[in-house]
Amino acid sequence: MPSILSVAIGSFVGLWLGMGVLCLPILVSSSCRRLFDSGPFDHIAFNYVGGMGVFTFIHVVLIFAGALVNYVVRVQISWWFLGVTLVLAGGGWIIGSIVVPRYGWWQPTESGLDGRIVLAVVAIWYEVCTLILAALFAFAWFLAYYPG
Repeated sequence: MPSILSVAIGSFVGLWLGMGVLCLPILVSSSCRRLFDSGPFDHIAFNYVGGMGVFTFIHVVLIFAGALVNYVVRVQISWWFLGVTLVLAGGGWIIGSIVVPRYGWWQPTESGLDGRIVLAVVAIWYEVCTLILAALFAFAWFLAYYPG
């Protein structure tokens, strides 16, 4: 049986790579490219990879915190996972659509399609893809540790 740390690291890497690839269509929108272009690094690719890494790290930490708290609260981990994913995607949309423009770091309506609409679609897409990746991970876990 693998340690909790190896499962957490594997979950982080798998979710980071999977979501990084599956959410790449966000960069089709010129307004969202401007969002990632205004990040801390000089290149949009580094900002995108870093942003997805931070987002995924928070996601995995919250999921594993819920798994540890599960023994105390007795909330089924599947409901915790779904709730964390919903809150994180919604929170990401709020930060990207309301907070960031308020501080002047990004103008979502400058040109092309409104970036807030694109971020809303990506938040929903993140939900769907995360649930699919979680189902694949659970199935792989089942195959790897099935006693029969």
